[in-house]
Amino acid sequence: PDTELLREMALVPLDGQAKARLKAMLAELELLPAEVVAFADNIRGFGRPSLAQIIAEAGDLSNYEGPAKLWSRMGLGLAIDGSTRYEGRSPRRRSVMHVIGTNFLRAGGPYKELYDERKAYEQTKPSCGKKLKKADGSEGGICKTPGAECCKPGHIHNRTLRYVEKRLLRDLWRVWRQS
Repeated sequence: PDTELLREMALVPLDGQAKARLKAMLAELELLPAEVVAFADNIRGFGRPSLAQIIAEAGDLSNYEGPAKLWSRMGLGLAIDGSTRYEGRSPRRRSVMHVIGTNFLRAGGPYKELYDERKAYEQTKPSCGKKLKKADGSEGGICKTPGAECCKPGHIHNRTLRYVEKRLLRDLWRVWRQS
C-alpha cells in the first residue's frame, strides 16, 4: 500500500471529510497481504480502521528491525533512563495506541484476557515507589495503595494496558514479516 498516502491522510485534521478519508485509507488496505488484513479482521476490538491508523503512523512495518523499534515509534518504548515517561514522542501516535487498547477492554476477546491476566500479575508486584504530584504541582507522596504494597489502581491499569498494546504490535509485526 501507499504508506505515505495513509500517513498524509492521518495527518489531516478532522473535519467534514473524515468519512471520505477513512474510506480512502481502508481502500489502501486492500493492497496489503491477505494475512495482515485477516489478522486485523480476526481480533475482537481491532479491525481495519485500527490497522489503517497504525500503518498510517508507523509506515511499512518491515522497515523495523524488531518489535521494540515499532513500540518506540508508537510511543510505547522506554526512555533512555529506563522509565516509561514521555520523551519527545508523538502524543498522537501514543493516543492511537491508547484508543486501540481501550477498545480491547470494551470488546473482550484474547487481548482482554491477556489484560486480565497481566493485571492480576501487576497487582502482586510491589509498589513502584514513583513520586506523585498533586494537581497544584506539589508533592503528593508515592505511588502506593493505602493498606497494600502495590501501586495505585490507575497506575496498574496504565501499565497493564501498555503491555497489551505492545503485545498487539509485536503480533502485528510478526504477521507482517511472515507475509
